[in-house]
Amino acid sequence: TITFPSTVTGQTHWIIYGSRRGFGSVGPWFRITSISLTAITAGTATFTTEWFDGELGELAPINYDPPPSGVTHCVGMGGSMCALGPNGRISPSIVSKPEAYPVDFVTFIGSREAITGVTGRSTDGIAYVATANSLNILIVSGSDLTPVIPRGIWENPGFASGSAFTLVGRDIYGMAGSGPVRTHGDADPDQSFAAPILQYMLDNGWNSGNTVVVHAPDNHCVYFIKGTICLAYMLSGEEAGYWSTAITVPS
Repeated sequence: TITFPSTVTGQTHWIIYGSRRGFGSVGPWFRITSISLTAITAGTATFTTEWFDGELGELAPINYDPPPSGVTHCVGMGGSMCALGPNGRISPSIVSKPEAYPVDFVTFIGSREAITGVTGRSTDGIAYVATANSLNILIVSGSDLTPVIPRGIWENPGFASGSAFTLVGRDIYGMAGSGPVRTHGDADPDQSFAAPILQYMLDNGWNSGNTVVVHAPDNHCVYFIKGTICLAYMLSGEEAGYWSTAITVPS
């Protein structure tokens, strides 16, 4: 006989589980039935059930933990939702169950730094995760044991915020502490493309904390913006590889 406790916000049902005969104190437990909240009065109503072993349903979840505390960013990876948190913590959900976060799925990015930004979507099973001093990727592993694994690609540089870098196809363009930088396959960070404007940026106080980087696919360029000043790096056409002069943005 069950007496129901108080409900929680958003709850619609109680699910009742029971064991097979002789295993009442050790489990495992299997689904018996579900009861709508409209059918009982929480805190006062009781419900009595009985069952045969053959009537039991699916196994009760034993690792449907809620997301850990301190989550700062999220990204979908395959069928998992990844909750990112302090010290570079990566907490994937069970595949197709974005409410369930087993503790044994947790991994950490190598730098153990606070996460400053993540690409809003994964591309080919990869998402980029930045800290102030590193750039990392998350990879869909295909494993039921650890569905998402992190891998560091740059020990340095990193980005001060998620606004300081942007995804362009499969590459990252961003503003690091040392100036504009981009990924270049598996090679080291590439800053050669920024040579024409680097001194201008240094002379005018551009840095990773005050620069916003935006991909504009319709204009075939990446914008680097500080306050009301914008510089565009062209990605295609006759102007590919060239920078614009400084453009004043009205707001």
